[in-house]
Amino acid sequence: MCAQRGKEKGAIVIMNSDKVKKFLFGTIVVVAIAAVSAVAYTSLTGDNLGPGEVQWAFDVSDDRKLVGWADSVFFGQVREKVGETNTGEFTETQFKVKVLEALKGSVNGTVIVSKTQYDGQTPMSFNDESLKPGKSYLFITNTNSEKRGHMIGAYDSTLIELRVPKHADKEEVLNSQHAEKLRERFTEAIENQIDPFPNEPSGGEIVHNPSVNVYAVSTGQSSRIFDQFIAEIENNNFPPNDGSEHVNSLKVVRKNSPVDVSEVKEGAIVAFDSKWVQANVDNSKFHGFLKNAASKRIGLVAIGGDTSKLFRALHLAGVHKFGRENKDSGNFIYRNPAHNDPPMVGYKLMDDGEHTYPSILISNSREIDELVEALRSW
Repeated sequence: MCAQRGKEKGAIVIMNSDKVKKFLFGTIVVVAIAAVSAVAYTSLTGDNLGPGEVQWAFDVSDDRKLVGWADSVFFGQVREKVGETNTGEFTETQFKVKVLEALKGSVNGTVIVSKTQYDGQTPMSFNDESLKPGKSYLFITNTNSEKRGHMIGAYDSTLIELRVPKHADKEEVLNSQHAEKLRERFTEAIENQIDPFPNEPSGGEIVHNPSVNVYAVSTGQSSRIFDQFIAEIENNNFPPNDGSEHVNSLKVVRKNSPVDVSEVKEGAIVAFDSKWVQANVDNSKFHGFLKNAASKRIGLVAIGGDTSKLFRALHLAGVHKFGRENKDSGNFIYRNPAHNDPPMVGYKLMDDGEHTYPSILISNSREIDELVEALRSW
């Protein structure tokens, strides 16, 4: 069972593999597209993207939402590149940055800023450039949960180069006309900032709805495990055992085709039989549904058979980019996110042993009650 739902500010929640030992694959794939990543290799809305392009799950042209997303907004000067990590899917480069003035957050002194490039070569956006030692910038960052420093996203949105000479001193940078204009612009935005995800829980907080609708979508000749899974929900409804709100109860609504996102309730889960996904993987109406589902925090589930086709459909819809381009053929190589390092599967554990808000979970268990319980607690 693969699940991604909610967000932890600053990054997609990634499994801590030395604490969670067991990996399960293949039977159920669950993806919720309401999350956003600060490194932005998850695309959530808008038109289809070409290789290396990036989109955001909120309007980054609205400074109020952009600073609402950010933990810190500050003027800084790049000192040096201090590290680089290549996962095979993307390259993350760390830079040492001297903070000159903080507009938001308590950042000070010298900090590490991490910048991500898809596949290590293709920039994250067409105007993306590497940070240059000696240059000064306005940084709009989100602190990464894995302690890899302050994360910046698409260049045009979260990193603004100041029009000052390289290695300019602090006074020259902060007293420049460009800095003054940016200070005025972003101070006003901070004073009127807007949370771009008002319905999402904060990182680490487990929040579940007491009742969630599950929309079952199949071809009419669905797989045995899909039928068993849906029947288990319908027959039991799995109400919380102790009356708490830390467990979801599930209610099934059967549908033939989710072509209109308006028909699906806020925060619901749409469960696709994998045969239906396979038959509709190139369906433009299906792609439109996948794009628009993020606005209503809709969870997506693929059950039985070749569940990886959901990842392909998400890619074709311009939603998730779990593939990377083969430079020789120009085609995309599709990989299970469990193959990433660190793997993008499972639940991240907090120090006290509790799960943070779940991200991606993959399971091939054929015990139906176990699968339902996993979805229910997700």
